[in-house]
Amino acid sequence: MEAFLHGMDAMNRLDAEALMQMVDDRSVFEPRRSATEGAFIGREGMRRFLADTIDAFTLFKANKDYGDARLALEAAGLPA
Repeated sequence: MEAFLHGMDAMNRLDAEALMQMVDDRSVFEPRRSATEGAFIGREGMRRFLADTIDAFTLFKANKDYGDARLALEAAGLPA
């Protein structure tokens, strides 16, 4: 749980360096937009997610979601 919360904090800061230390090439990140863009896989996927997020939103905030007995991030953003 602690690692999840540190990851969420790094994501809210859009801190690529901190996030790269938390993911490896087997990591799969599936935010809601992955339904149309596909999952973000590995470090390259996380880099792409961050770059897309910075380009698309002026404000980005990830929140905890404990639904369905799993940890998940729910994000909201204001378009750029």
